[in-house]
Amino acid sequence: MQRARPALPSLPLLTARRRLLRPNNIIAPAYAPPPSPALQAFSPIVSLHQAQYQSAPSLPFAVPTRAFSTNSTMPPALFVAALKDAGLWDQDWGFVIYRATFDDEAAWLRFKHALSTLDALEATYADQEDMQVARARWRCNFVEERSLDGKGALEIHEHYMSIWEQQAPGVQLPICLAVTKDALDSFERQRQRQQEADKAAVVEQAESSSCAFVKVVYMPMAVDEGEDGESEDPVPRMFNSALPSLVDELFPIAVRSIMNMDKLDPNDEGKVFVAVGLTQDVGGSG
Repeated sequence: MQRARPALPSLPLLTARRRLLRPNNIIAPAYAPPPSPALQAFSPIVSLHQAQYQSAPSLPFAVPTRAFSTNSTMPPALFVAALKDAGLWDQDWGFVIYRATFDDEAAWLRFKHALSTLDALEATYADQEDMQVARARWRCNFVEERSLDGKGALEIHEHYMSIWEQQAPGVQLPICLAVTKDALDSFERQRQRQQEADKAAVVEQAESSSCAFVKVVYMPMAVDEGEDGESEDPVPRMFNSALPSLVDELFPIAVRSIMNMDKLDPNDEGKVFVAVGLTQDVGGSG
């Protein structure tokens, strides 16, 4: 039996407590390589949003309804509305991303490069002026601490809590991301497929292939009751999130408030979160 955990502080209260400190020396500086088309392969899937988002279950928070223009296939950007609602527009925003595998340095550098630039924004969303501001302010703080090699949600979440207040307000989220071996492998597989598709001059249908993903580390809001009726403290958990979903699906949810991430967790290692009410198999099918 589960009961709701007591409500955590609201976003305004948390925002008031936020402060910017000198980055901890184990956090790699914000990685900003020259723009690369690599991220184009991981830009949000517009056709997927149009066809399937409207039929998804109601969201766990109030957000603007996705309304698509009759003369444009480019959707509005939910992350822009979320940043503005949180009073964080025109500030640095993004994620803290943990490296949890150290086996393949070249693959890790490729991952950092792809996640450190948002070159595809102007080609994906309708408001070009907002996209230019958002792209300039995008930041990913990569934590590369070898003591976390192969570690799980508990150790990563504990470390994240120790550096949470050092992050910029738009990066101070109730979640962090982790790149495990299986996540990095999924990135490499999709990169290789994209290269093959480019050479063949064909467009690969994203929904028919396996999905590149990253781990979302969060603290559950529900607590279990033991046989003696006493509450048991929740422990941090992980779930898979598709890379294309980070910017316009996961981030708007995380930045608005400390919400119950249990509602997004597929509770299945073989599933990948794509959008609220929508998952995909790690192998590709929905």
